[in-house]
Amino acid sequence: MKNRFLLLLLMLVSIATYSQKEELKAAEKAIKSGDFISAKSAVDKAEAMVGSMDDKTKAQFYYLQASTYGALSKTSSAHYDKAAEAYDNLFADEKAAKSTKYTVLAQPELKALVTDVSTKGIASYQSGNYGNAKKRAA
Repeated sequence: MKNRFLLLLLMLVSIATYSQKEELKAAEKAIKSGDFISAKSAVDKAEAMVGSMDDKTKAQFYYLQASTYGALSKTSSAHYDKAAEAYDNLFADEKAAKSTKYTVLAQPELKALVTDVSTKGIASYQSGNYGNAKKRAA
């Protein structure tokens, strides 16, 4: 009985790990093809499994999430906060794991995102839309 339980537990863990990696592969493929709506769907599915991811997979997830929401923020400013949170999580996780694989890839993307937010905030301020400019600056 104990062996069956252990076998069942191992099978569930392997299925969960496989599922995580499939969602991340789907997100990565969608990002490369420029289909950020599909990437968002895959990233959102994988987000439910973040707690059970290992450090390497978690860093990959946060990088893909940040890239997806960063690209989507170009069409809708509603995605800025989610992208910023993903970048923060990525940098914190990689710092804790003493890794820089995804941090190196993410830094130029984050810089471009900050520039975009800043440019839109300045444009809002110059056009007299002070409330919108303040939101972008916050």
